Amino acid sequence: MWLLLVAGLTIELSLGSGSNSFWFSAVWCVVGVALFPAAIYGSCTVLRNVLLLDAILALTILSHFLLQGFESLFAVGILVGQTAFAIYLAELTNRQILEYKRLEILK
Repeated sequence: MWLLLVAGLTIELSLGSGSNSFWFSAVWCVVGVALFPAAIYGSCTVLRNVLLLDAILALTILSHFLLQGFESLFAVGILVGQTAFAIYLAELTNRQILEYKRLEILK
């Protein structure tokens, strides 16, 4: 649900601005969809990397809109919140990776 809201918002905004940010938004939607199989079937390293890519694309779209002078507080709030949450989840996944390595050493 969150992905559909963010994807619809960014695609609508990028089409309305008439710029190249449509491609960033389209790639961001593909990465967002790739999060589901990465979370279910992928390793923790793959999930962490997809989450970091998601955060980088969100920051790219946010900076693009802010440089254009876009003033929608709702859109900026969604992009900032999504970026912060992706970084938070990537950090949690990284902690899981480090804990797994620590437990492997202790065996």
